[in-house]
Amino acid sequence: VVLLSGDRHVGGLYKAARGEWGAPYDLYEVTSSSLTHSYRGHQPNPTDEAGPNRLGALVHENHFGTVRIDWAARQLTLRLLAADDCGVSHQGWGKQCDEPGSGVAGETLLDLTLNLDELRA
Repeated sequence: VVLLSGDRHVGGLYKAARGEWGAPYDLYEVTSSSLTHSYRGHQPNPTDEAGPNRLGALVHENHFGTVRIDWAARQLTLRLLAADDCGVSHQGWGKQCDEPGSGVAGETLLDLTLNLDELRA
């Protein structure tokens, strides 16, 4: 089971181990948001959260998510990609790019490839 979610203004990849929430298999989640207005908190330390189930860091850049299924290879790839060249477009509270040009639209920020056969109970 793979859950797709969003509207948090940050992105992330998560895994709950088999049995953790009563499921007979591992649960995976990809949270993808926001395309234009990510939440970074106050620099230099962007907002973070405790994440015992999170795989890697939170994504604070503007981004979008993709899901790719390669049936022949029996693989599922969850990927978060930069939405713009800066990585952080102008925000309503006045925050703009720390380093214009520091990101590349379409650049992979986080990804996870899973074996389809291992996703079954």
